[in-house]
Amino acid sequence: MRTESTSVSDVAILHKTKLRLSNSTMVPPIQFGVHAAQQYTLRETAEPSSVIAVAANSQPVLQGLTRYLKASRFQAVAVMASPAELVASISEIHPKVVVIEISSQSMKGFEAITAIHRSNPAIKILVLADYTMPSLVKMVFRSGAHGYLLAMPTQAAMLQALDALGNEKNVLDKQLVYLQPILSSILTTVCVTV
Repeated sequence: MRTESTSVSDVAILHKTKLRLSNSTMVPPIQFGVHAAQQYTLRETAEPSSVIAVAANSQPVLQGLTRYLKASRFQAVAVMASPAELVASISEIHPKVVVIEISSQSMKGFEAITAIHRSNPAIKILVLADYTMPSLVKMVFRSGAHGYLLAMPTQAAMLQALDALGNEKNVLDKQLVYLQPILSSILTTVCVTV
């Protein structure tokens, strides 16, 4: 299957075009290294707090997340196949929330979280990961994340987490509730479990 992508400069042009549109409700699909059949649009009427960027290493997680978002008020403005791609274009796409899948096999996910947080601390970062070791979960939050869910969460859990982040709360997977006392020394806002 052929893969198409849009350059970062094309994204900037699309954002400028979006601002100029007055009667239209959507901008042409924005694609980022995903199969042509998967198209994501940024609607003119999208609430600023609902603009989300997604980065996942695995195709099933990407597909699941985008299916969740399509059925919600949230809009996927960018869908990336790796955290590194997301970091490279974060200043051009201006998301309010980033959903990023990381693996315990690589430090690149932690580096991406740190880079996104440093570039814009206002961006809420929701991490999906496959591990429950307290030291690694703590490291995720120390890197700048605002939420942590075990991959792959249910649609209800994902949407609750995104709503909580929008309300300036931190998020923790309910299976990791036992880590709240450990994380209380790192987190400065309320941490809800979903």
